[in-house]
Amino acid sequence: MAELISGSHLPIPIGSLVGGIISQYLTVACFALIVYEYLVTLDEEVKHFWKGPFSISRALFFFNRYFPFLPIFVALLCQTLENPSDEL
Repeated sequence: MAELISGSHLPIPIGSLVGGIISQYLTVACFALIVYEYLVTLDEEVKHFWKGPFSISRALFFFNRYFPFLPIFVALLCQTLENPSDEL
């Protein structure tokens, strides 16, 4: 028993495991919601923003529209890797 407590192989609390699973589900749900919103409004985006000259407001729109994919994709990638490295 003393070896188990003093060793590096301590049991992981159930709350941590449940929290990790909930975090994964929430990440997938956020990504699904963003993809759904993107697909629903794509026709309006093409009609209003893809046609016409480049402007700062257009650049801000595209940044605001497509940037959320990056952190959520990275979070999904890190959660699905078995042993993610510190480099990510």
